Amino acid sequence: MKKRILAFAAAVMVLALSLCVFSLAAVKPETRQVPRLVDKANLIDEADEKRLLERLDSLSEQYQFDFVAATVKTTGGKEIVEFSDDYFDYNGFGYGKDDSGVALIISMNPRIVYISGCGEGTKYFDYGDAQEIIDVFYGDLKAGNYATVVDTFIDEAQRSVEFGRNGVPFSYRFQTLLPNWMVTLLAPVVIGIALAFATVSFMTKGLKSVRKKESAADYVVPGSMRLTRNEDVFLYSNVSKSAKVQDSSDSSSGSSYGSSGTHTSSSGNSHSGGGRSF
Repeated sequence: MKKRILAFAAAVMVLALSLCVFSLAAVKPETRQVPRLVDKANLIDEADEKRLLERLDSLSEQYQFDFVAATVKTTGGKEIVEFSDDYFDYNGFGYGKDDSGVALIISMNPRIVYISGCGEGTKYFDYGDAQEIIDVFYGDLKAGNYATVVDTFIDEAQRSVEFGRNGVPFSYRFQTLLPNWMVTLLAPVVIGIALAFATVSFMTKGLKSVRKKESAADYVVPGSMRLTRNEDVFLYSNVSKSAKVQDSSDSSSGSSYGSSGTHTSSSGNSHSGGGRSF
């Protein structure tokens, strides 16, 4: 009887301990638990990793907004949205009462990149913003230039927060298609064309004697042209062929993940974001 009681007590203790450990694991820590750059998939060399971490730390302290990046070998069976949100929340990232920040997650199995905004970050990193940022570094991501990917993410994320806080509308797509050097180069050309068009328009208004002719006959002096011979001559035949275009889906840009608006993570934080396979 005593053995049964002891066995039952031991089982209760093990169950209680398991529940305790589980509850502790599910509690969101109040302080940051890991560096702002973690390269678990070993995609970035040591020198770049150190440099990128310094950039992330510096900007996070400057803006009081956590800029985070991580590479992982696998999401452990979790959906990328859930994994990215939990990575940010349960590693203690985020500034202020709403844990503001943004995280870039690069998973190698499955091969998905995801950007998760939290707190204030939900204003600057919705689904569309995330997709446009990914557009900027997607070529480097496909080419395996992961340090460049993180560098570009930091640049674009900083700009998004800066412009967002100052109330300045910002389009990543416009920034990508027309970088600053191109705007500087094209501006004088556009202004020159506009001025030339205005000048020519002004000059042509003074040509009162010029009138439009309705047909070629209006330009011929009556009685000055006679046709003495008329014949049709076949010169050659030219036949061109082209293959019929088949409908196909373009998978080069990868499948998209995430949805518009915000959602609540398992920790209770408000998140936004979007991702793509590569």
